[in-house]
Amino acid sequence: METTLGLVRRPEGCFLGDINLHQVGLIPRILLTTNGTLTHILESCFLELIQVHKVMQGTELMPFNESYLQVPEPEKLLVRRILLRGEESRRHYIYAESFVFCGRVGEPVRQQLTHTDTPIGKVLNQHGVESFKRFVDYRCEPAGDLAGYFGMQATDSLFSRTFLVFSEHRPIMVITEKIPPLEPC
Repeated sequence: METTLGLVRRPEGCFLGDINLHQVGLIPRILLTTNGTLTHILESCFLELIQVHKVMQGTELMPFNESYLQVPEPEKLLVRRILLRGEESRRHYIYAESFVFCGRVGEPVRQQLTHTDTPIGKVLNQHGVESFKRFVDYRCEPAGDLAGYFGMQATDSLFSRTFLVFSEHRPIMVITEKIPPLEPC
């Protein structure tokens, strides 16, 4: 049986993609299955303000051409790779990679994403951009180059979810979030 979240129940467990949620801690399970803003959830779970730390930011022409993105020709993207980290603890909670379709969001949104460290969800909210998420992929994968951010080994597992952010019936962003097996301090 599949639920609205995309959960599939099998005799061996409850799955999102290849992730068996019975083998995932409570906080990563909440983060994987929520449709809300991770920043607020992290602040509630860890009782500290969450900051954006930009690892990389730039523009490029779209490197992928999926039909569900509704892109008839190459479009310019704002690419952001960030860490959500605790303001006091400096602990890294989430790594995220975002591809924002520059021609599909307003100039004030682009400017704020480019020139501030405000999380995307808060930027959209501040500018009154009505949006919804469509989840397209869930994975469990080796931490690889991201391991150092989370105090892990490269072969340790991260949980990953990829979703499209839609506004006015068109995708405006593709976001992939990498979640370590978080537990409260």
